[in-house]
Amino acid sequence: MYEEHMTGPEHYREAEAILGRLSTARTEPVRANLLAEAQVHATLALVEATNSARGGTYAKQSYV
Repeated sequence: MYEEHMTGPEHYREAEAILGRLSTARTEPVRANLLAEAQVHATLALVEATNSARGGTYAKQSYV
C-alpha cells in the first residue's frame, strides 16, 4: 500500500490526496475513515518537520 518510510512532504501530499477523495465518499463511515487517515498523515508530516528542524535527532526505530 505505502512505502515503508515516507518523508514529511510525502505524508503531507498523501493527506491532501486523501482529503481530495472526500467529495466522492458516499457514506459517513467512509468519510470518517478518510478523515482519520488524512489526520494520521498530516500528523506524521508534522513529526517529520519537527524532527528536521531539530537536526533529525530522533530515532525512528524507537517508535516501531
